[in-house]
Amino acid sequence: MLRKFTHWLSGRRKKFYQRHPWHLLIDIVLVTLILVLVIVAWRLFTYIPSSTDTETSLSLEYKNSSADLQNLDFEISASSLPSSLVLGENLSFQLDYVNNGLITIDKAELSFDFSSAAFSLSSLKIKDESIDVDDKDFILHDIAPGEKGSLLLSFVWKTEKTDFPRNLTVLAHAQVFAGNLRMEKELSLETIKIASNLQVDAAIYYHSPQGDQLGIGPLPPIVGQPTTYWLIIKTINSGNELNNFVFSAQLPPGVEFLGDKSLLAGKFSYNPDSRRLIWQIDHLIAFDGDYIANFALTLTPVTEQTGKTALLLQDIKYRAEDVWTKEEIFGDLSDLDSSLTPDSLNKNKGLVAAE
Repeated sequence: MLRKFTHWLSGRRKKFYQRHPWHLLIDIVLVTLILVLVIVAWRLFTYIPSSTDTETSLSLEYKNSSADLQNLDFEISASSLPSSLVLGENLSFQLDYVNNGLITIDKAELSFDFSSAAFSLSSLKIKDESIDVDDKDFILHDIAPGEKGSLLLSFVWKTEKTDFPRNLTVLAHAQVFAGNLRMEKELSLETIKIASNLQVDAAIYYHSPQGDQLGIGPLPPIVGQPTTYWLIIKTINSGNELNNFVFSAQLPPGVEFLGDKSLLAGKFSYNPDSRRLIWQIDHLIAFDGDYIANFALTLTPVTEQTGKTALLLQDIKYRAEDVWTKEEIFGDLSDLDSSLTPDSLNKNKGLVAAE
């Protein structure tokens, strides 16, 4: 092997180096570079990092961040959150904050938003009038170490689009500044379910909204003579499915239910002894649905009612179970009388006339 290399080198010397000496210089440089690259590659391949070096760098990084956290530590939390909301109801809750750090916080900027694009925040109100609110944001100033506080927040919100499931989650974002230190905090509040929007309307008619005569008897009503009106109940549900809807109302003295009715949904019951009228629907779909019930009520006025409107229905209540929120929706409606306010043809014919 050595003899071959010596022979090759001798031939190269006669062919290149004697004729052109600079070829020798080029070969020396190239060989040197190759040796250096081989040595570097070998050192990198066989290098094992020192465990003490690694621990030192991590320890220093940890100490720096830990010191910052100790100096600047701001906590926020929320309480008294509702489990559900209905459309038109403000979202109100208590926001608690505390400076757990060792230095005074110059300012804490807090902003809020919803996690779902189906709902949006319109405005924010804070019970503490000393705090300036800018749309949905506000700033706390000069919070001393150990200082804590609570704020009662109330948000006006609205629906942007239909979304399932009907949830909203409030996201709170805080930027905290103290001297040259700065930190950010994110808080995701508990998820709040949106209850279904159940609207129940009940009204008394002598003529229908289309102008058809429904009632029978004198109008205005006359003492001692029966006049039959029609009670029209409409139920509109929007949002979630509902179960076990119940509408109930009490017939006052002088008013009778003689059996005439028309139901587009559900079932009806009436107890002559308790004089309680009940309309029930087992299930209401989340949107649309045609839920209407009509009942004939007959009034026979007495002398004491002369010159007055006569009461036709009282103690009107409704309730239903929201399938999504697992809560009961309920409400009361105003008493109904012979004033016929929604009946455009007869709304001035409600006073009882003498016999």
